[in-house]
Amino acid sequence: MITNRKIIYDFKDLLDKERLSDQIGYSNRFIFNHILNYRATLLKRKKLQNKLSDLNYQTYTINLVEVTDEELPCVDSSSCVLLRTEKPIQEFIDLKAITTPLNRSGEVIKLSEVDPDFIKYKLQSKLPAQTNNINYYLQNTGKGVYVYVWSSNSLFLQSISIKGIFYNPHLVEAIKDCAGNLDPCYNYLDANFPIDTDLLTDVYSLAMSSLLKAKTIVTDTYNDNLDTIVSNPTPFK
Repeated sequence: MITNRKIIYDFKDLLDKERLSDQIGYSNRFIFNHILNYRATLLKRKKLQNKLSDLNYQTYTINLVEVTDEELPCVDSSSCVLLRTEKPIQEFIDLKAITTPLNRSGEVIKLSEVDPDFIKYKLQSKLPAQTNNINYYLQNTGKGVYVYVWSSNSLFLQSISIKGIFYNPHLVEAIKDCAGNLDPCYNYLDANFPIDTDLLTDVYSLAMSSLLKAKTIVTDTYNDNLDTIVSNPTPFK
């Protein structure tokens, strides 16, 4: 397991080798957020190339609450159950699967993504596979993205498990219960930094490259011991 603490201090060692830490003095928070930014950049790229292992993913479980007809009417309240996550889900880079939580029997049901506009057609379908599936869709309510879970049978799920790559993996690590609450005493430095170790060198390289470019914002252009501002500096990303 690679911790956030190790990630930060390993990167500080790289900064020392480039003599950047003495010149600017980056905080732990800056370094961590900077690395997270390039972790996201690299994992998006690898996702497009279908080169992501499960080492980059996290899974957490969150409660579901019933959606009332007044809040978001179901297609037919007499023949379907509509639920949503109790809180917005964590912002994600890739959402791999939404399932029922693992139970004692080891059974897990994978939910199928559906366009909410097509739910009524599923209800009218005569195929059992169409009508008995548990489906979900994502909806941005303006207060975050929620998972809405729909089923035409009477099965009432209490929670779902979400497997994905998240922009803020430390917040996922800090979730203390199925209500999605964060542990206020959680030690973020000792939390796991989810990434395939084979990709870590590339993350460091991308993050360091941007800082080295930013270093040219102030440079002695005329070799006269005076700092001259470059006209087109490369900003921090």
